[in-house]
Amino acid sequence: MLDQESFLSQEIESSSPAKLRWLLLRKAHGVCEMIDGFIARGEKQQAQNWLVLVHEILNELLSGITDPKHPSAKVISDLYVFLIKETYSVSQSLCRVKLKEVRDILEIELLTWDLFVKKENGQSVVSSLNPAAQFTPHFIAGIGRTESASSAVGGFGQASIEGSLNIEA
Repeated sequence: MLDQESFLSQEIESSSPAKLRWLLLRKAHGVCEMIDGFIARGEKQQAQNWLVLVHEILNELLSGITDPKHPSAKVISDLYVFLIKETYSVSQSLCRVKLKEVRDILEIELLTWDLFVKKENGQSVVSSLNPAAQFTPHFIAGIGRTESASSAVGGFGQASIEGSLNIEA
């Protein structure tokens, strides 16, 4: 266990801002999968406890948007604000459908940052993709219903979230 902790610590200390963002997204996505299992088994308190971690990770991702003049800053910050609100809603309702929507958006962000980190490291993005699992945008019904989410995804009732840009890189 100590070796795994020291490896993780070393990976965090030597990572680029993009890789750190990818690590946070990977953790949030994985925790959402775990939360879904808790909700399915009726373990409400466990689900709510782990939702706090997802909420904290999303706040950390939001705080990483440091240049408000960047053309994508508002869109991306609106996306994270939307996800923060949705995780709060999930913690109140324990709705697995809403949790899946959050997880789907996190998966898109995760795939986006995975490609960016691979490109940043000089890896061939095309050769690193599994041809059977080519990236296609997710269409999630109802995301554009709230004002914040509407501005984050272009104001449509059904929106395509195709990823985001690195504000810090």
